[in-house]
Amino acid sequence: MTDSTSVRAAQVIGIAGSAFVSGAILSISFVSVPALVAPLPDSKVQYSYIAVQWRRLYELGKSLIPPIATTAATAYTYAAYQMHPFPGCGWYATAGMLTFGIVPFTLGLMKKTNDKLHDKAGVVDDIGLEGAEEAEQLRTEKTEELVTRWKRLNAQRGLLPLAGAIIGAVITTIYA
Repeated sequence: MTDSTSVRAAQVIGIAGSAFVSGAILSISFVSVPALVAPLPDSKVQYSYIAVQWRRLYELGKSLIPPIATTAATAYTYAAYQMHPFPGCGWYATAGMLTFGIVPFTLGLMKKTNDKLHDKAGVVDDIGLEGAEEAEQLRTEKTEELVTRWKRLNAQRGLLPLAGAIIGAVITTIYA
């Protein structure tokens, strides 16, 4: 088996990167979103405010998480390629695919919910908080319901890089 420094570095980058991505995604679902939907002092602007704050949270995550997931997946792919044909090399490819899997998961399973939440935040941009709150009362799908759905989907998405980190760590330990 290849025991080069570059392969070891790729293993560390893959494991650490996928663990970080999973932790970031899961903390958004289990820490940030519950704080986001907690009752606000001024209930008059509560739901519209949630949409705007969700958009800020989404944009921050979008700028940080996919590049780290891509780096981790690339590192796993490099390790798999360099270790071929030794046993376990396919597991690194699997870890990489799981880690990068957050991108198609987002574009496929979360897009509809994301778009609806972006639309709700856009209403605030267009007509202000008070007008958006009045419009919110006329809609069948409420902001809080959408954010709760997004939280659940996001938590499911966070399990992909977690599985990648576990596979990467286990296979590195077995074939160390």
